[in-house]
Amino acid sequence: MTERIRTGRGSGLIARIQTWFRTLGADLWTDGKGWVLLFLSVGHLLALGTRLVYPALLPSITAAYDLTLTTAGMVLSLIWVAFALAQVPGGLLADRIGERVTLAAAIGVTGVAVAIVVLAPVFAVFLLGLVVFGVASGAYGTPRITALSDIYPERGGIAIGLQSAAGNVGTATLPVIAAAIAGVLGWRAGLGFVIPGFVAVAVGIWLVVPDRTSPAMDTTDESATATGRRVLGAVVHRPVFVGMVTMTSMMFVYQAFTGFLPTFLVEVKGFTEGTAATMLGIFFASAIVLQPLAGGIADRYGERRIMAVLAVVTVLTVGAFPFVESVAVAAVLSAVAGGQLGFWPPAFTYVTASLPDELQGSGFGLLRTVFILIGAAGPVMVGWLADAGYFSEAFFVLSAIAATAIGLSLLLPRTPRSV
Repeated sequence: MTERIRTGRGSGLIARIQTWFRTLGADLWTDGKGWVLLFLSVGHLLALGTRLVYPALLPSITAAYDLTLTTAGMVLSLIWVAFALAQVPGGLLADRIGERVTLAAAIGVTGVAVAIVVLAPVFAVFLLGLVVFGVASGAYGTPRITALSDIYPERGGIAIGLQSAAGNVGTATLPVIAAAIAGVLGWRAGLGFVIPGFVAVAVGIWLVVPDRTSPAMDTTDESATATGRRVLGAVVHRPVFVGMVTMTSMMFVYQAFTGFLPTFLVEVKGFTEGTAATMLGIFFASAIVLQPLAGGIADRYGERRIMAVLAVVTVLTVGAFPFVESVAVAAVLSAVAGGQLGFWPPAFTYVTASLPDELQGSGFGLLRTVFILIGAAGPVMVGWLADAGYFSEAFFVLSAIAATAIGLSLLLPRTPRSV
């Protein structure tokens, strides 16, 4: 009798789980939405994964161009600055001319930029390619998120989480593949293998993404100045502003940590370049699971608490890397540190929902410009401290900065758009 009851309860739980997955699959895939999610996710995989190839190949690039670590940090920051400055134009383009044109053009030009970097005959052309890469991938960044928020009004957290996880498939695999190819054929070949993927995704986005996913911005009787005031008014609203400050602290840590983790492991801990790139890959691989999980938890229980918990994980793991003495410990710590990336789906969902519908693209673009631009100072700071002989101490500073996100997350209003 007892055994039948237990079996019945177990069967009931399994049935509920199966029903939940069927419902989720239907919600995500039906009416052509699944193809949109797929191609936007693969585009994010390529753009984000390629951006993290640069840190993985940084020791080789630094040697090729005879750069100091401070200059190398500035090179990485250049990508992020260009990426940040393109957020508002990308959002405005989506609001005015539609998401399909903006997204397809952005991902296509990103591929062209990689080709410029690979074929660059001198360092100046190399830098030009990095700027184009940052601008084009930045223009892709805002509308890919707002489009999914529009297409999945009830499943935005998990849809954005799945897309973020796809990005981390790229960051977990592309740097490792690039390092392996570079070890045989050089860093240019290690970067260039992604170019055909960008072309294919640009075509796919053009075929499956709707011309518009949100209402066009109405500026018929409004000057550019008045439009700007409306966007700024939305951004200084408390939930949006506090969310922006929270994301700024985490973005500063993210850019600096991911930009210099491989170099730190090579220069300070004596790892090979391939092993160091693998640690970065493990960091992103764990996020493949953690980001959709964080998004799903946020959809069910709210964003604030899960953001605070993942900020705590960031503080502890980033501050622990200077104490690493073996590859095994570094691998475990890298996997746990991937919780840092789970912060972003609930943060993006919360802030996007806090913005007026007609200003989502431009408003979120402005936010992304601010927190990514400020975060771009992170690699420069770490590079400067490393050149001064304080590479390990730089990780302690990053840990302290991440600690501010814990309290800020809990200061957010319980529901978006609340005063």
